[in-house]
Amino acid sequence: MNTKKLKIAMLCYPDMTLLDFLGPETVFSKFSDIYLVWKNINPIQTDTNLSINPNCTFSDCPNDLDIIFVPGGLGTIEMMQDEEVLSFIREKSLGSKYITSICTGSLILAAAGLLKGIKATTHWAMRDELATLGAIVTNERVVIDGNRITGGEITFGIDFALKVVAKVVGEDAPRP
Repeated sequence: MNTKKLKIAMLCYPDMTLLDFLGPETVFSKFSDIYLVWKNINPIQTDTNLSINPNCTFSDCPNDLDIIFVPGGLGTIEMMQDEEVLSFIREKSLGSKYITSICTGSLILAAAGLLKGIKATTHWAMRDELATLGAIVTNERVVIDGNRITGGEITFGIDFALKVVAKVVGEDAPRP
C-alpha cells in the first residue's frame, strides 16, 4: 500500500451541495493533503446553512496533484459558464493523475472538455445533459474510465471516494 500522502484539490464554489463535498472530503482526508480551492479564500455558502472555508486559491494550487475533485450542486450551471473555473480545471487536469467528480460536478468537467468520449455518470436527472456535452453516460454509481472517475447522485459520495482511494492508494486502504 502506498503510504505517501496524496495531494487532492477539491473545488469549492457557491451553492455547491455540501453532502457532495463532505462525504468525499471525509474519506480523502485520511490519506491526503487537501486543498480546498476557490478564486479567493473567503467563506463560500453551500446549499445548506453551512459555509466552507477555502484554504487555497486557484493561483496557489499545486500543479502536481494526485486528484482533482469537482462536487455538484445548485451552482453547477453557473460554474459551467465561468471561464476562470473551467480554465483552472483544464490546467490542473494536465498534471493531475485522476480527474474526478460527484453528482452534477461531472457537468462541470464536461463543460471544461474533459469528458468527451469518456464513460461517466451524474445525477439521474442530468444524464441527458451530460450526454449532450460529449460523455458516454452510464447508470452506474461510480464509473472509472482511464483516469476519469465520476460518481452518480449525492448519496453516492462516500462510495465514490472509497473507490477512488482503493484505485489510487490500494484495495485495502479504505478498509477500517
